Amino acid sequence: MTEQPNEAEPHPEQPQSPAPHPQQSYGPGPYVQQPYGPGPYPPPPQRSSKDGLMRAAAWGIWTWVAVTVIPLVLVLLCCIGCFGLGVLGSADTEGTAGGESTPVTTRQKPSPGTSSSPSRTPTPSASDKPTEKKAEPKPPGIGDKVRDGKFEFTVTAVKCGVPEVYGSYGSEKAQGRYCLVTLTVRNIGKAAQSFSYSNQKLYVGDVEYSATWDATWRANKDTDLLRDEINPGNRLKGVIVAFDVPKGAKPTSVKLHDSLWSGGVTVSLK
Repeated sequence: MTEQPNEAEPHPEQPQSPAPHPQQSYGPGPYVQQPYGPGPYPPPPQRSSKDGLMRAAAWGIWTWVAVTVIPLVLVLLCCIGCFGLGVLGSADTEGTAGGESTPVTTRQKPSPGTSSSPSRTPTPSASDKPTEKKAEPKPPGIGDKVRDGKFEFTVTAVKCGVPEVYGSYGSEKAQGRYCLVTLTVRNIGKAAQSFSYSNQKLYVGDVEYSATWDATWRANKDTDLLRDEINPGNRLKGVIVAFDVPKGAKPTSVKLHDSLWSGGVTVSLK
């Protein structure tokens, strides 16, 4: 009879496992598994049909006011404003046509014993004063002393309409008529200088006439003025210069020169 092995005894070749430790529990006690996901919520309250009708009615009323009433009010205000402006404009027109004027406030004179500030009269400025025209300087004439270069001239007489000039040894007839200009010539320079009749010019308006040598020589008693030099400070009196001009011509001025290249000085003969 074969002997059966004892299951309680370990096999000599099989390693023995350690004894299991007893399971320890953590916490106050066993946990309860909680369900996942949303729990059952209460259903939303259902609105009654009465509330919907009230909201629709209120929305309809506001829409009607916005579309109808507000534009009517704006149009009415515009009409009232235009009417008011028309009334004011017609009132102003009637007041102007009727001769109405704005009342002017007058200031009464203060009674004696009361002090009042004196009224100030505006002082006219320089621009308000009328501009006075300055009188143009009168040109030198017969009897006035004028200067050109080193000579001082004085026209002492003018005689026109002379048909013929007589000298010591004969006479000289004019083509038209002679104008005889009598001068006094004084040397105001520092050196002697001779006077030349040919440098002198006579004017009838803007027409220029030169001196005539033959008539000038006869008028000065056959004296050649070119030969006589005038020393500084001396003068020649009664020098006559003859100009042959058309008959009836009236000279307006004479231009006197101390030399051929001088600017000259004009003396009026009017």
